[in-house]
Amino acid sequence: MPSGAKTLALSAIVLATGLALAGQAAAQGAEAKVALCKENEKDTQPASGANPIELQVNKARPTFDVGLADKSEGNDNIFFSPKAGERIDSHIAAELLGTPRAGKHPFHGLILLAAHPSQSARSAVVEACFENVNHWYAGSYEGTIRVYGPQITDFNYALVVTTKWPPWVALVVIFATVIFSVLVLLFLPQVPNPPLKADWRPWLGLFLGIVVAVVLAGLTYFTTYDANDTWGSDPQGQIPALALAAFGATVIGYGVVGSAQKQIGGGGGGAAAPPTSKPGGGGGAKPG
Repeated sequence: MPSGAKTLALSAIVLATGLALAGQAAAQGAEAKVALCKENEKDTQPASGANPIELQVNKARPTFDVGLADKSEGNDNIFFSPKAGERIDSHIAAELLGTPRAGKHPFHGLILLAAHPSQSARSAVVEACFENVNHWYAGSYEGTIRVYGPQITDFNYALVVTTKWPPWVALVVIFATVIFSVLVLLFLPQVPNPPLKADWRPWLGLFLGIVVAVVLAGLTYFTTYDANDTWGSDPQGQIPALALAAFGATVIGYGVVGSAQKQIGGGGGGAAAPPTSKPGGGGGAKPG
């Protein structure tokens, strides 16, 4: 295989991956830093009066689900309304009942909770802040929060926090797979590659095929990594699955190379090959 084809292939791959990494870094830099929660449970006591207020489940969110992705800090909130529509006073608080766990593994990070009435005092708002989260321990961590106060019946609610590995890990897996796949295909003798002295049309077919391969492999980032809130929680299964998807996309995309070259080469309009003479057909006169 000519060295020019290899250089062209690697250049296209490096350019596409560099643009993807730059876009991801810009998106992360544009995000604002989250504010910290202020705990206010210290002066709040559990319900002690008659006919305390009962909170009800948030129908839009059956669990207090928080997706942190690969961030080391974040915040979220959830609303709970009283069953009878009563107003809630300012003495309300929230606490975490134990450390959230993913199976046997505890959550690696700091969780701060606070609660306060909404502006109309018709809902209880629970604020949750997360600090020093180790996203390398990816997974779905389940725990329980409790909302309480002098006028509120203790109300327990499920907390689910999801974390995942950074996106650059998935991009590196895709990048390495694309390079390996293209190099294997370039060196396979069964795969047609442009000859060294060919015109620009076969080289254009090769370039377009590699671009399609990179684009299709890049789509596996969104379908396999971005769509999974806990990517990295099962590296033995998720990394090979991503690499296999990227390899399959690269093979499909690079298949365009052979098809494009065949179409371009077949319609090149070159001169027809001269007919070959048969042995012994020297053009002599027929024997009489």
